[in-house]
Amino acid sequence: MRFKDITGNIPYPHQEATYEALKRGESVILRAPTGCGKSEAAYIPFIDLRGKSLPKRMIYTLPMRALVNSLGDRFKRYTSEIDVKVQHGKRTESQLFDADCIVATLDQVITSYACAPLSLSVRYGNIPAGGVAGSFIVFDEVHTFEPLLGLQSSLILAERMKNLGLPFVIMTATLPYIFMSSLAKRTNSRIIEVDEHSIPVRLKRKVILNQNLENVLSPERVLSLYNKEHPGRLLVVCNTVSRAIDLYRGLKGKIKPNPILIHSRYFDDDRAKTEENIERLFGKNGQEKAILISTQVIEVGMDISCDLLLSELAPIDSLIQRAGRCARWGGKGEVVVFGVPHNAPYDKKLLDLTKQTICSHQGEKLTWNLEKQMVDDVLEQTFNSLANPEFRGKAMMYLSKAAFEGRSSIAEKAVRDALLVEVSIHDNPSKLGNLVLSLPKCKIHSYTLKKFINKAKPKVWLIEIDRKVEDDYRANTESIPLLSAAEVKPNNFYVIHSLYASYNPEEGLILGQKGSPLSLLIGEPRSADSVFKNIPLETWQEHSLRTVRVFEEKILPEEDFVYSKLAFWLGESKEVVLNLFKFAMVVHDLGKLNASWQRAIGANNEFLAHSGEIGKIKLPPHATVSAYILRDYLRKEWGSILGDSVVFAIAHHHSVRAAKVPQYKLQDGWYDEVCSVLSKTVEIKLPWEDLKNFEIQGCKTTLSNHFPSFEKEKSYTTYLILSRALRLADRRATST
Repeated sequence: MRFKDITGNIPYPHQEATYEALKRGESVILRAPTGCGKSEAAYIPFIDLRGKSLPKRMIYTLPMRALVNSLGDRFKRYTSEIDVKVQHGKRTESQLFDADCIVATLDQVITSYACAPLSLSVRYGNIPAGGVAGSFIVFDEVHTFEPLLGLQSSLILAERMKNLGLPFVIMTATLPYIFMSSLAKRTNSRIIEVDEHSIPVRLKRKVILNQNLENVLSPERVLSLYNKEHPGRLLVVCNTVSRAIDLYRGLKGKIKPNPILIHSRYFDDDRAKTEENIERLFGKNGQEKAILISTQVIEVGMDISCDLLLSELAPIDSLIQRAGRCARWGGKGEVVVFGVPHNAPYDKKLLDLTKQTICSHQGEKLTWNLEKQMVDDVLEQTFNSLANPEFRGKAMMYLSKAAFEGRSSIAEKAVRDALLVEVSIHDNPSKLGNLVLSLPKCKIHSYTLKKFINKAKPKVWLIEIDRKVEDDYRANTESIPLLSAAEVKPNNFYVIHSLYASYNPEEGLILGQKGSPLSLLIGEPRSADSVFKNIPLETWQEHSLRTVRVFEEKILPEEDFVYSKLAFWLGESKEVVLNLFKFAMVVHDLGKLNASWQRAIGANNEFLAHSGEIGKIKLPPHATVSAYILRDYLRKEWGSILGDSVVFAIAHHHSVRAAKVPQYKLQDGWYDEVCSVLSKTVEIKLPWEDLKNFEIQGCKTTLSNHFPSFEKEKSYTTYLILSRALRLADRRATST
């Protein structure tokens, strides 16, 4: 392993163990504390093993954009031999999941796998979906995922990776051993745990756990402790935004230096600037005194450290994540846990169990072994059965529904409880028209907005968007005044009148405080078709032959490992599967041999595939015609899994959920045209007897099924892998 050559460091034992497991093709569940190189434990082996025991593409999933940005940029610095891209809602560097390594948020990965991507027009959804299905996937920080949603969706995907024969890695710091053990048994994975004594920085770290649970955090108590301890860097963590803001206001001007505030209700640019400042002051090279008041947003995503941590009582896994920000790189530190006025937003039972555990370990040094013990004591019962498939029903329902309907909002529900709303501030959103979508926004819980409306009776509008339009910047909008809090629904966009809300970069969004209307942020509209460009003039034969050649020369070398695994899983030879894939490349545009299609494109004495006049000629649909003509033959010859996969892939090589078949009449000579290309490319003959009845379709119809069932794992996976290959080969051939 080239670990030291790439990173400059000698690998830790858990990094070596992970490498050896992946080399054998095993999946890994790694439990490790913060700051011990668990990301490198997966990334460095990938560099060495891609195409050998691992696929040539890696997807590294994380819960937060800040983490994705940080890790993606770090991976990029290690070596130029791997193309590393970042993918999340604000930084879409690999919408098609076509880089060597994609560092992405979990919602991007899960929604893409359901063919309903968040950052791409739904018509292209099967391209990134196939990328996810054929990758080496790392699920990091899984303890932060919602147990019945994001965690279960990750486990569905992990088990499907295992069934296909692709290794995966799951990483956590604060999941109980009983859960990991059950999951490892189900997925035939190896559990690797970090030995704290092998990590020098952990041996140098002495953090004492104390509690003051009889009291709640207040400006006075913070001042008292700060003056007594004189810490260089103080971190205070509250459980709610309102308490964080109140504490910040109570300390501002009374403590030096003035505190910094961070929570979830900032606009993206302001949040990024604040995080940059925090990492400067609290990062490894920070030398100045600094005070930070935060909410849970600090638990993951920032590589920072403090000398004294004051935290409100939270579930044990959250507390350990917070404590990981104390003396992170060694030295002395103290964690003091305070009581809370109420349990929100956490479960009272978990808080009570955590409280008992904290009290029983008062004054002890926070070692890795103690952290694991406390996690097991508090969370064992909660997570006892979560590795079992019966707990995946809710996530599976959302994924299946999203895949069938093509709605990213439903797919997103498989990651987290979609109870958030977007809000902005303006006095007359109707006047803005569609530009209202360019107002700066931040997310809050729908319950928070409802509570605010009930209390303050503010003027609020729902911004209704015509979802039939693919590009939001061109969508039709309507500003509808809200009459009551009951009308507030998750996933919507609301505008609050400035008499009732304010925003400033220092404190973020403040409800119940008079402010000013916000200015528009006009950005470059994202075109739904910006992914692909340039279509030259070419004949039908030229395009078919070129598509096969691109597949053989460009796509196959990158995906060969995955295709081998797929063939084995299906019980077919690799030769058979590849032959069928190439067959799909040849016949995908069969529907263009329709007489009306050729007439519309201006063909004369030859069959054309492209005119070179992109967007200038209105052409009848052809992809569903191709699928309809071949459907019965493919199912009879290849069965329900492979046959249907080819049918769906062909039908969806322009738009994922295309199903309508128009009237058509194939032009004389079409059969010889197809057979001519097949004879040059594939050892498959197209029998005339199976096709002659499909030369003419006299009335409009619809494919009997318009999308493969998500629950039928083999069919769905085969479809994703083939449809991605076909679409990429088709597009790359067209622009060659």
